[in-house]
Amino acid sequence: GQEGVILDEHEIGDQEWGSRKAKELLFLLLYKSRPVRRDEIFDALWPETALDDSYSVLKTTVYRLRRATYSEFVEACGQGYRVNTSAPVEFDVASFEEHLRQAELLEKGSERRRDHLEQATALYKGPFLPEFYSEWCETLRRELETRYHRSLVILAGYYAAKGDFDRSCELLRVVLSADPLDEEANYQLVLNQCKAGEHVSGLKHLRHYEKLLMEELGCPLPPRFTQLASHPFS
Repeated sequence: GQEGVILDEHEIGDQEWGSRKAKELLFLLLYKSRPVRRDEIFDALWPETALDDSYSVLKTTVYRLRRATYSEFVEACGQGYRVNTSAPVEFDVASFEEHLRQAELLEKGSERRRDHLEQATALYKGPFLPEFYSEWCETLRRELETRYHRSLVILAGYYAAKGDFDRSCELLRVVLSADPLDEEANYQLVLNQCKAGEHVSGLKHLRHYEKLLMEELGCPLPPRFTQLASHPFS
């Protein structure tokens, strides 16, 4: 969703940034979580600006970022910049990715793995920096959304295994609201409805997905859907 930056319980407003690029630079530095070279910053924030002009623009942007936060928040290091390592920073994207990393290390089906997935998905509040259209933002935005949706599908499997088909379907519908063609989410939704005894609803959704596939991609139902459709729904 709309990312905010809170400093000492105060959310930094648009006017305080001085420019949109100052805010974007902060998120770039936070995401990289390491010293970022000037040329890497130029490529991310000003890919079409002449190199000589970029140095001046970057210097001004760093000044505005420091003014919006505090002077030591961003420090120069070598040929680039980084967020001061002594600054107590909480960055939701980093926390989201760390929970997913921990989940991947744990046994599939374990409660601890589910807990990390629950915490990760709770941190996702919508598309990353939707007001910015730089290539690095758009790439990361897609990656985070994809990982969020995959996590929801896995969690849906946990709930279905426990017989909580309502919660499972609820998570799957979140995925399908963003990507109606997601094959795994569609399959699990139909399967859940079938297992829950909602055979008519399951068949109806299966036919809806079949129609959508043909209209959007010109593709038939995948074989596993065809096999599912052959089960008695009534």
